[in-house]
Amino acid sequence: MTVIIDVDNIIGNLCEAVLSVYNEDSGDRLKIEDIKTYYIENYVLPPYKETFYNYFKNKRVWKRMKYVNGCQEYIAKLFADGHDIYFCSKTEMINAPKKESYLQRTFPYINIRKKLIICPDKTMVRGDILIDDCSANFGGQTYSIVLHYPWNTDFKENNIDKFRAFNWEEIYGFVKLINLNKT
Repeated sequence: MTVIIDVDNIIGNLCEAVLSVYNEDSGDRLKIEDIKTYYIENYVLPPYKETFYNYFKNKRVWKRMKYVNGCQEYIAKLFADGHDIYFCSKTEMINAPKKESYLQRTFPYINIRKKLIICPDKTMVRGDILIDDCSANFGGQTYSIVLHYPWNTDFKENNIDKFRAFNWEEIYGFVKLINLNKT
């Protein structure tokens, strides 16, 4: 199966890293739990709202990125199981080389140069499964797996083609289940 994996908040903890730098700069105490919709800029202090997007290009943010627990282990298992793995990101183009390098270091057994998709609309990307944290990104894939965050509670799982996971172990289990049902 073709498994498409989002990068931000699925592999790397971008939201936590952005909030860490923003809180340091602003004196705010914004937490992930406070973000109830996908756009963080709707929750920041007014003087930061218009230029908040710059945090996604900030070197301090990239230095603070950590891996989402279990992503390396379970993506390695998906690859070993024979799935065709792609990474897909809606990102500022200036970040594309950073993401390519980050992913190649993290997953040296995958040729990231041929497996990284940068696009403005993930609903246009076709594949069997998309694993993402933004419910608006689903649509071009047969199956959707959302990794639970406070901003995606609008995603309605149905145990047929839409699944909600709370960690990478559950994501892996859903992919196995989907694969069994396809055969």
